[in-house]
Amino acid sequence: MYVRDAFGPLPAFLLGWTLFLAINCGGTATLAWRSQTLGELVPLAPAAHKLAAVAMIAAVAAVNIRGVRQAASVQNWSTAPQSRRALVLAVAGVALGDGFHRSDARAFTTPLSFASFSAAGVALLGVLWAYEGWQT
Repeated sequence: MYVRDAFGPLPAFLLGWTLFLAINCGGTATLAWRSQTLGELVPLAPAAHKLAAVAMIAAVAAVNIRGVRQAASVQNWSTAPQSRRALVLAVAGVALGDGFHRSDARAFTTPLSFASFSAAGVALLGVLWAYEGWQT
């Protein structure tokens, strides 16, 4: 709506289809990839892996089609265990860490080079993808 009001119907139409076909595909692909976890628990044939991926995408689509409140509830329910694990790791790091009190402790030990900047850029992609949606 903002793009349409600011730039007109054609850019809004193009953005909508670009979001659908290219930009937001990462989340859908991750859903399909997460279905591979099922293969770790139960041996599956390649066709069953594909069917599990399609079922995962269909289940999330069905929840989103049902309504925003239901989708938010499912998202909160599925995010809670991850948040608890992150909190436990943070508390354990503070409680068990030594706070860099050793004389040989250094915070950044990788020498600066083009490869280290490139690696930092690749790592940043994952961070930015984790916060996908802020721009919307």
